[in-house]
This record gives sequence, C-alpha cells and structure tokens, in this order.
Amino acid sequence: RLLSLFVRYADSQEAGFPSNGGGPEYAIDRQAQSVHSQDVVSGIGWQQQVSARWLYALSLDLFDSTGNSSVPPILDAPKPTFRSVPAESFDTEFRRVRASLTNTVRIAGNWSASFGAGWRGERGNSRGLLGAIPDAFTISRSTASGNAELSYRSDRLAATLGLRADAGQGFHMVYSPHAGISYRLSRRGPRLKSSWGKGFKLPSFYALADPIVGNRQLKPE
Repeated sequence: RLLSLFVRYADSQEAGFPSNGGGPEYAIDRQAQSVHSQDVVSGIGWQQQVSARWLYALSLDLFDSTGNSSVPPILDAPKPTFRSVPAESFDTEFRRVRASLTNTVRIAGNWSASFGAGWRGERGNSRGLLGAIPDAFTISRSTASGNAELSYRSDRLAATLGLRADAGQGFHMVYSPHAGISYRLSRRGPRLKSSWGKGFKLPSFYALADPIVGNRQLKPE
C-alpha cells in the first residue's frame, strides 16, 4: 500500500518590452509590460497491490491558476495608424479538478491488461480590455474518459494494444487507439521499436469563448 500527497506553488513575475514591439532600441512606446501569475497544484494518490495479479490506483488532483497582465500598445509610427496593436489588460482565473482509477491485472504467463476511468472538470474566466473594447467570458466543461490496454512481455519481445475513449461536454465521443512493439535483436544487442497512435485535443477556452476571436462551433483537433 502506498499513500502519496503533494503540493506545489509557483509565483512568477515578468516585466519588459512586449514581444514584437521593437525592444529597447526600436520601441516607440517606452512603457514596460507587466505579467504576474500564481499556480497551485495539489493532489492525493492511493496505490494497493491487492494480490500477486491485481494492482489498482486512485488519484485526485487540483490545479488552480490566477494571472494578470498589462501590455502597452505596440505603435507602428509616432503618429499611429491602424497597423498598431492596441494596449491590453487582463485578469484570468482557471481551475481544473481531475480524478482517476486505474487497474493492472496479470492474466496469464506473459500477458497483462490494464483498464481505468477518469473525470476532469475545468472552469475559467477572463476579464479585460483590448484597447477600449471590453473582452470578458466565463466557461466551464467536464470530460469523462475510459481506457483499456493489453500487453505482452517476454525477454525479447514487448507489445501493447490499447484504446481510449473521451467524452467532452458539448462534443462527440472520441476514440484514440494505439499500438506498439519492441524487439531486442540479441541478448545484449539493440532494440527495434515501432509505434502508432491517434489522439485529439479539445479547443482552448479562449478559442471557444473569447467574444472577440472565439468560435463556439470549433471541433476537436
């Protein structure tokens, strides 16, 4: 049996000329940008070897992030034109909670199988100004997942075949298969490896919900 706990805190601050603004030599507007963020990650895990054939694990973790930024305008000339980039200032908050259960079972001989399920809940909001235009949104979503994998291992050969399914709130279920094989040519010689898989990525909260550039109709990549 193994119980694990962890907490990590990060605080970062940045100041300087904004990216693509010309730097100290060419920037027309001499104001510095300011970016401040704070992240807290915490979690708990439990792992137990129930028998010689069965190992299971439970985990729960929380990620909490807050940030604020103030970026001055990037001017294209002393008398700015429409090509200039307006100033922006934002306060953002993001929280993610994840829970998972995994099982590993030795079937027989060199064969083993693993299967599990998970859930992820996310919520984010942003409040700010782009130039003089208000830019604010709040969005949340949850995602459930399940996975299974079959493995074979011997002295020289290792092979896996698996499938993962994810169902995101507001999106169709997505299946992600994967397979891999590894063969050692001789006892002390090199290994040949090959793998294949499919994956996907949900649109970011900004891509979905930002009132200026967001699009609620976006599909997973």
